[in-house]
Amino acid sequence: MTNIEVKEIVNTFIRYRNLESRFETLMRILNDYEIKYNVETYGDVNNIIVNPGVNDDKLTVIGAHYDVYGSSIGINDNACAVAMLIKYAKDLMDNGNVPNIEIVFFDKEEDGGRGSKEYTENHIDNIKEALLFDIIGYGDELVASGGMSKITEMLFEHSVKLLRYALPSDNLAFIRKGIPVTLITAAPKSDLIDNGDLTYSVKPQADFYKTFHNQNLDNQVEIINFDTVNKAYVMLKELY
Repeated sequence: MTNIEVKEIVNTFIRYRNLESRFETLMRILNDYEIKYNVETYGDVNNIIVNPGVNDDKLTVIGAHYDVYGSSIGINDNACAVAMLIKYAKDLMDNGNVPNIEIVFFDKEEDGGRGSKEYTENHIDNIKEALLFDIIGYGDELVASGGMSKITEMLFEHSVKLLRYALPSDNLAFIRKGIPVTLITAAPKSDLIDNGDLTYSVKPQADFYKTFHNQNLDNQVEIINFDTVNKAYVMLKELY
């Protein structure tokens, strides 16, 4: 994957922000890439699901939320992660040899995680575990909350930093159902505190927090470190 491909997808979200909904833009991009998907609707919640390879085994869910907070453009939160997963889905489908994975773009994460709540409630019997991505575009370090079967590979083969305390996102819906889940985010090295026990914490006043929810650095594509996004993609490709 080249950085420019992700940038193009991110810029598409930016370009259409005032013309159509985030839901419509995501479907437009998936159609442009000829990625097959289906929509699961629960009231005003629209989860978009891509099934590149499914058999009789339980699913590994790879996911990211696509909705935005308030009037935010949502570049770091969460267009970068969505763009990365679109590229990943396209590559899986083009290769023709795919694992038992379901890629889910969750709606309403910014409204109490309602999309992931509906998804886990309706698919709990078919889910093995989940790997989720949120706010991965700012900083130079990938950090992980939670644990799943491949967490050791993430930590030692891809230099991901393990957080002592989980950051809240769509991972909460999986935790509540007892489903193993890892949330991957990104942060500047200067925002992390080494706890001395192989875990890290995010500083209370970290710049990391200013890159989403209409904070100081939100909505600035110039702050995005696409090399970090690419690191997340390379890790995902090697894991699955």
